[in-house]
Amino acid sequence: MASGRCKVQRLSLQNFGNRLHVVANLCDHNSAIYFARTFSQPVYSYPFNTDIFRADKEKLDFVHWLQQPEKGRNRLFLRFINQFIPAPATIGVCGTTVNSGVTHFSISLCNFLHSRFLARTAYLEVNSSHEIAALSSKKDPTIPFRCNGVSYYPEITLRQLREQLHLQHKYKILDFGVLTPYSFPEFVRCDYCIVLTNVSIWKDRQLLQFIEELKKTNLGKDYKTNVRFMSMGNLKKDRKRVETSYGIRVIPVPFLENPFQVSSHDFGFFEQIWKGKQLSH
Repeated sequence: MASGRCKVQRLSLQNFGNRLHVVANLCDHNSAIYFARTFSQPVYSYPFNTDIFRADKEKLDFVHWLQQPEKGRNRLFLRFINQFIPAPATIGVCGTTVNSGVTHFSISLCNFLHSRFLARTAYLEVNSSHEIAALSSKKDPTIPFRCNGVSYYPEITLRQLREQLHLQHKYKILDFGVLTPYSFPEFVRCDYCIVLTNVSIWKDRQLLQFIEELKKTNLGKDYKTNVRFMSMGNLKKDRKRVETSYGIRVIPVPFLENPFQVSSHDFGFFEQIWKGKQLSH
């Protein structure tokens, strides 16, 4: 019966000819292939960001393009990328110095994973800053809360962390802030490790100390491939100097104006983080 209905639907859709455009909103690659084959129609991607009420230039261009699709072959949905980060996964984020942008980046990453994949995502504050509670409307600052679809768990102690890692979320982002001798082992146990650093020359001592500590962990020399180093707002020449001096790659982090509204223009940056060598260990 199901196959019969599909044939009828396919014939009905074909009657529309070039007047019909199949537009996918938050659809994955395999689903796009299924619909394209089932209905013998190309599937196009609708520009997406987390602010559904704002019609930006990319969305307006897409609507205008619908009136002249022969110019828009590059909008085929099949250019979309599969869910390239295996789930479930824990992603540890830390900084080599204070004010490295760890919390800002972690929140942005949470909203990217939730928006791009519609995945259940949790933010865990595994540091003593007590900052994330400012987002909550609850009287008790330690009670978990949700914001824009992401679950937030404030003030998680290392003793509580093991229990929290059993949460039923596809992605758990662990904001470690600046690591301590006690949180360092938990950081390197994460499936993916991201380090935000300041590559200014007067911050070299902190970066060197951090690398020396990494070498003492079970990562050993593999830290160069299993850890992603990133820098926010530093000059290219400083990144190149650090890369040459320490033999690591430093990924520049773009200006993420609002960590709660990650636009489609920023998706490429987050996707690039996981390209190249496998990060898991």
